[in-house]
Amino acid sequence: MHPGSPAEPVLASRGITTEDKPVFVGLSPGTGESTDAWADFLTDLRERGLGTPLPIVCDGAKGLNAAIERIYPIALRQRCLIHRLRNVLAKIPTGMQAEVRDGYWAIFDTTDLGIEPGPQLVEIVDNRIKAFAAKYCDLYPAAMRVLLPTTQC
Repeated sequence: MHPGSPAEPVLASRGITTEDKPVFVGLSPGTGESTDAWADFLTDLRERGLGTPLPIVCDGAKGLNAAIERIYPIALRQRCLIHRLRNVLAKIPTGMQAEVRDGYWAIFDTTDLGIEPGPQLVEIVDNRIKAFAAKYCDLYPAAMRVLLPTTQC
């Protein structure tokens, strides 16, 4: 963000409107990804009129999670599926990553079910996650604990 300077952290936020349109929400130079840096960024968004986003989907960084809790405590939160998959695959041998990746994405492919979003669909996906974790728990317990932190692998 400053010409000639080395790489600098940048905090960014984008959103999706209720009409399913992507929007740019904010961009700011940061001092890092600490709780305070993210809290300053989120406070600026709130002061510029951003109400509580529902939901907030993020990468799972501890500083960001803590800042969300501080600035938007009632916001629903979800871990980004891509970031979670990357963390799972980091604990899987290279030769098995394609199988695990394909199985992971199959968990969330619900288009053929014909069920509207809601509690019933959540239950189906939750059951798929548990079955997936059970399948790989003995082989890759650390990876399955990334997926389901409360699992007893």
